[in-house]
Amino acid sequence: MKEIVEAFTQTINMNLAYYWGTSEWSAEQIQEACDIAEKHNLIAPIVEQPQYNAFHRERFEHEYAPLFEKFQYGTTIWSPLASGLLTGKYDKGIPEDSRFATNPAFFKDTIEKLKSDEGQAKLEKVRKLGKIAEKLGASTTQLALAWCAKK
Repeated sequence: MKEIVEAFTQTINMNLAYYWGTSEWSAEQIQEACDIAEKHNLIAPIVEQPQYNAFHRERFEHEYAPLFEKFQYGTTIWSPLASGLLTGKYDKGIPEDSRFATNPAFFKDTIEKLKSDEGQAKLEKVRKLGKIAEKLGASTTQLALAWCAKK
């Protein structure tokens, strides 16, 4: 970990970057990097890039919460639409022009999970979300993104 923190510090000191962050690191790893930076007068990471959406919340809302407060740690999320699931386009199956259809080998596990009881329950939740969005004059996509931004 010390080598990683040193490498990013050198990168910043050489004006090749302004700051550095992590992506899908555990809170423990981030804490370790921050501790090493403080101990050795190095530059700590300042942002985490976790997956975050209405179906994937635990890590962001619980594991990272103390880091956000303690270090004023920032975040930028990925997959706010859960690979398109929260757009509503998979409510009635897999559209021919979707990435699940055009890249079936890559999304094999995701496609199989959608067929399961758990996957079908998620799709039902998205359908309900779509009804709420419609009442608000928005799309399912807009509501899912607004939810992430609000959080």
